[in-house]
Amino acid sequence: MSNHKKDIEYVGDSRVPAKRTPNISPSYAEFPGKSEAFWPNFLLKEWMVAAVVLIAFLVLTVSHPAPLEAKADPNNAGYIPLPDWYFLFLYQLLKYPWASGPYVVFGSLVIPLITFGSLILAPWIDKGPERRPSKRPIATSVMLLAIVSIVYLTWAAMDEHSKLHPAAAAGASGGSAAKPPADFKPAAIWTDKTKTSCQACHGANMEGGAGPALWNVGSKLSEKQILDKIKNGGGAMPPGGMFQGTEQEKQELAHYLSTLKGGNGSSSGASSDTSSAPAAGSDNKAAAPAASSQPAANNAGAAAPAGGTAAAGGAVSVAAGQDLVNQNGCMGCHGQDLKGGAGPNLHGVVDRLKPEGVKEVLTKGRNSMPPLAASWTDQQKDSVVAYLKSLK
Repeated sequence: MSNHKKDIEYVGDSRVPAKRTPNISPSYAEFPGKSEAFWPNFLLKEWMVAAVVLIAFLVLTVSHPAPLEAKADPNNAGYIPLPDWYFLFLYQLLKYPWASGPYVVFGSLVIPLITFGSLILAPWIDKGPERRPSKRPIATSVMLLAIVSIVYLTWAAMDEHSKLHPAAAAGASGGSAAKPPADFKPAAIWTDKTKTSCQACHGANMEGGAGPALWNVGSKLSEKQILDKIKNGGGAMPPGGMFQGTEQEKQELAHYLSTLKGGNGSSSGASSDTSSAPAAGSDNKAAAPAASSQPAANNAGAAAPAGGTAAAGGAVSVAAGQDLVNQNGCMGCHGQDLKGGAGPNLHGVVDRLKPEGVKEVLTKGRNSMPPLAASWTDQQKDSVVAYLKSLK
């Protein structure tokens, strides 16, 4: 048997580490002042900063409380709700004809779906690896369009709100009260044609109420804009129906309101009386003979808006209460069906406030509602309560 020299070779497995080292974090001595241990050095500093910020925030909230709104009042017809600033662009978007009314689904559903859908599809629409805006025209254009649209709609909402509600804007900025001068006298086109409609919201002397003050509206809106508001409404004001006059009389009212620039009340009142003289004359053609032949009847008619008809002052009846509601222009604020408008919903108001509460509001008024029943008899108040209780 022959001897053969054989070499034995040992093969190592690379998956098994030949040298095991413990899992120890490296030394930070090589990076003095630039690195530190997470525990406890870094974490302790983070806690200290968080504590300082929290204490500063608590001090700020105590010293300057959040400007919360007043407690909700369903009978406050003068409150004009306005969303927070970051929702104003959506609030303004839904005012446009193509995003509201019969197209409200398009404004409240389709447009948001397109907007959020484009955000979801953005990685597939623009796959460019570049980071410079000039190298990514699609993403840059969409972002600029979104920013410009949001800024414009926010500005438009605030601008329209300040024009439609100048009294609130003046109060917020510390300006002078939006009350007409003592010598201001509205023209006949206002006093004769709007006793049961416009005056209910804007005040008999245009001082404002549920609606904005109009004694200086000419300094904010042009004649064309005022005429558009009279015909088409805006905000809480319904389109048409509030001024029960002919097209010519609507134009005369718009022209008169456009001349009211504020300042000296007597001069504006005098000039507006002259401008609206034809309208007043056309009205008085029929009214003059009645006034001369039946003065007693005219006196009773003049008191009707405040106290109702003579028949309504007798026994309590639902019909008499309905007459009083119609004569005093309650629909101007509470809607044609009294289900709410600028004023609250009157269906079920007797159950909410009780008959005594309803009569108290009628007698003393509340917020922007005038004291309509200050001179009413108990039978008239009870008739209105009976009518309101019959609303279902």
